[in-house]
Amino acid sequence: MKLKKFFAGVLAAAMMLTVGATAAFATAPATTYQDQSEVKIYKHYGLEGNGTSPEETFYLVQADKKVLTGDIKDSDIPDLTALTNAPASTDGRHYVASVKFGEGGAKANDAENVGEFVVKLPTYDHVGKFEYTLQEVAGNTAGVTYRLDTIKLVVSVINDGAIRVAGVHTENEGGEKSSSFSDNKYAANTLTVSKYVSGNMGDKKTYFQFELSLEPGTANGRKNFAENYTITYPTNGSDKNTTNTIVVGGASVKFWLKSGESISIANLPEGVEWTVSELDADGKAVANGATNGVYTVSVDGANGSIVAAGASETSNKASFTNTHEGTPDMGVILDNAPYIALLAIVAIGGVALMLNKRRRDEE
Repeated sequence: MKLKKFFAGVLAAAMMLTVGATAAFATAPATTYQDQSEVKIYKHYGLEGNGTSPEETFYLVQADKKVLTGDIKDSDIPDLTALTNAPASTDGRHYVASVKFGEGGAKANDAENVGEFVVKLPTYDHVGKFEYTLQEVAGNTAGVTYRLDTIKLVVSVINDGAIRVAGVHTENEGGEKSSSFSDNKYAANTLTVSKYVSGNMGDKKTYFQFELSLEPGTANGRKNFAENYTITYPTNGSDKNTTNTIVVGGASVKFWLKSGESISIANLPEGVEWTVSELDADGKAVANGATNGVYTVSVDGANGSIVAAGASETSNKASFTNTHEGTPDMGVILDNAPYIALLAIVAIGGVALMLNKRRRDEE
């Protein structure tokens, strides 16, 4: 009897759930889609190291298109609307969107470095699901990282072509779907060259001459750099420091520093290589451990390349320490001591002879 009641209860509950589910499905409203005439893709322009990014415009091109579902050929899919302000030389590529960042637009904080590509959708004569492959154009600005991975834009055309529903996938293979990406970064830092003098005979007011050159570096290849970079000299430094800028890949620059002084060059793109030397009186470079006049020169960082991401306390620095140790001239105590000792011996000997003669005379 109890078992019959149990099964009766289970059956009643199942019937109630079935009725409820049927009612729920029957009353669920149909999904309403809004036609999209454009699609926004958000990009974050990050900053690594310590620098100010130059003005930069990023571009997207349509690299491919294909039918996912539908009765037309890939070649029959209309292209995305062409960008009206595309570069003068497009190399035959189909530009579809751009975003411009002003000077200093790259920021470490993602809330402050976002821009948007706006892709205009064409009109469609056929329903179906169509996939466009977008590619960011790799620019040539030193220090800038451009996105290499493609972006997928899927457009679903329904209601006989009247409604376009778009979805953006910027994810890498196996990643989460997203309509934004953070691949772009500007990486730069500051180079510092410092001078120190040590030793009890070291003159900390003496100026020493240096020569510095900057090269693009292997990582930058033939990328574009700023016209020049400002050299910041110490306050009240040598009046011989008259060259205020330096060019990457250009002529070397000479300058003067005394103990405790430094120069700095800011906003050098990551990978820029430097070579700096102290010069002797003849204008020749002094090697590490060699002498410059009375000084022994110790060099740390005569050659190197700019590091932005992961820079340490010793990164992007060159230092020169000149040491002069000497023995002070203490006058007669040191220089005349042997002669004084000899005179003392002679005097003692003379006194001894006199005493000995007097003793003999008294006898």
